[in-house]
Amino acid sequence: MSDMKELPDLTRAVVPVAYPRLLLEVLADYGIEMRQALAGTGILPVVLEDVDARISPFQFAQLVMRGEQLSGSPALGYEMGWRMNLTSHGDLGQALMASSNLEQALTLAERFLPLRSMALSMSHHVEHGRLQVLFGERFDLGPLRRFSFESLLVGLSRAGRLLDGNFDLQVDCDWAEPAYHVHWRERLPFFRFNQARLCVSLPAHALSFPLLMADSVAARTAILRCEREMSVFDTQHSTAERVRLLLQGRRGDYPDLETAAQRLLLSARTLKRRLQEEGESYQALLDAVRMQEAKRLLLSTGLRLEEIAALVGYANPANFSRAFRKWSGQPPSVYRQQQAAERGPQDAEPAL
Repeated sequence: MSDMKELPDLTRAVVPVAYPRLLLEVLADYGIEMRQALAGTGILPVVLEDVDARISPFQFAQLVMRGEQLSGSPALGYEMGWRMNLTSHGDLGQALMASSNLEQALTLAERFLPLRSMALSMSHHVEHGRLQVLFGERFDLGPLRRFSFESLLVGLSRAGRLLDGNFDLQVDCDWAEPAYHVHWRERLPFFRFNQARLCVSLPAHALSFPLLMADSVAARTAILRCEREMSVFDTQHSTAERVRLLLQGRRGDYPDLETAAQRLLLSARTLKRRLQEEGESYQALLDAVRMQEAKRLLLSTGLRLEEIAALVGYANPANFSRAFRKWSGQPPSVYRQQQAAERGPQDAEPAL
């Protein structure tokens, strides 16, 4: 399993209001009025009217728990996921829908996921002829974990209809099958429970299939909006953290300092100065992101070293090996073998 980060400030407004609004729609079907559902959560109705507003994770957790109490339903995650369209995710959803194929959509989802959830992580790779889309949590979600992942996985299952093809979709969950799943089985793809990881998988050739709503102009427009949102979102983050968010999940397409500064709405000089004040440099942050991604790929995939080198932005595998050795103290092949031996077969699940 991936290492959990230190629990963030759960009182900061980082959850887009699209998600509580969607949950309130579900609760309305149970005859629960908004005023009743919001009581005691600290969420003001006027905030929900602002499409760009956000609430805190603590407030959203309160709403979920109150919703479960008032509705008596343990399946609110399924119900919210079933209502969830890609448009529910704002500019990110628009970018995903307009992507040319699934490969581009997944790369964008990984890159911009922090805009919609600072708690969840995702990655993808091909393994034994199947595309594996892996999910994890950046910190302990506690009682919200099942709800969060159920709504995500059910929502993604429905989003699969945007693929121009009929694919064998499979969903793996790391919890026991809940009693209410039987009522959803006919509407959903094949779910497997008590698995070692959270994963959506389908045949690898699905990566290149066109999406039904592919639109290169719309995609570029939505991506630019996501980049702008990423650059200005949650400015309480340090400049170094904002740079890390910008660099993560880019699959080798890493911007230079000048381009990164533009996307953070800064001049290159200001970006360099702010990083220096924080004891960081752009190159050091870039190297760390690339090497962390290299570690993940070495441990969670069977990709050849030259393939991993390309995915982290090295055209020359020898340069990648030298950089990895300088960063980790050992060649990538030795690191992979040593870590595999230490983890053993019981622990050899993908690092998320």
